[in-house]
Amino acid sequence: MEDQQTYMEHEESYVLQNVPEKNGNRMATASMVLGISSFFGICCCGIGGIVLGCLGILFGLLSRTEERFETRAIAGIITGAVATVLSVLVIVVLVLILMAEGTSAGGGLFY
Repeated sequence: MEDQQTYMEHEESYVLQNVPEKNGNRMATASMVLGISSFFGICCCGIGGIVLGCLGILFGLLSRTEERFETRAIAGIITGAVATVLSVLVIVVLVLILMAEGTSAGGGLFY
């Protein structure tokens, strides 16, 4: 009888708490994955890097919770921004190469 009474006393002292999700913020995780994969998108003439990088930045910004960013969101924003800048540079270099080849053949790019 005393064991049962002790159990009841302990049972009453339990308080329900909000347990945080084990998965964390899925938008922050998506931001990090898109930011990292945007470096592979640079190989597609820079277009894939721009699209994936911008999505990584967007998801990172939308994942903000309670006035702070998670580490994964910050990683996604940074890698997405770097990949976007590199993609723009790749596109500029490709356009300059095409223009240089066009002018050396005797005609312009838009001959």
